[in-house]
Amino acid sequence: MQIIAIKATLWFLAFFVNFDKVTWDDQLVGGMDFLANSVLQAPFFLMSLMRYITPTLDHMYAALRYLLARDLSCQVHGLPAMG
Repeated sequence: MQIIAIKATLWFLAFFVNFDKVTWDDQLVGGMDFLANSVLQAPFFLMSLMRYITPTLDHMYAALRYLLARDLSCQVHGLPAMG
């Protein structure tokens, strides 16, 4: 959202400043495009890879499901829970 606001501000400034003679606006827009297209996409990419990098989280939930089922079975049969 901030990138769009900065681009809109540059568009408004173009009515008063001749951007053909300066290069800082091109560098600013190019940097913002790099930021939006490369840097801000990295967290989503890394989050999608986390399942393959650390598959132990999937095993942790399977083990937790087993422990909860065992504890529930012990409660139904009146046995002490095994911790």
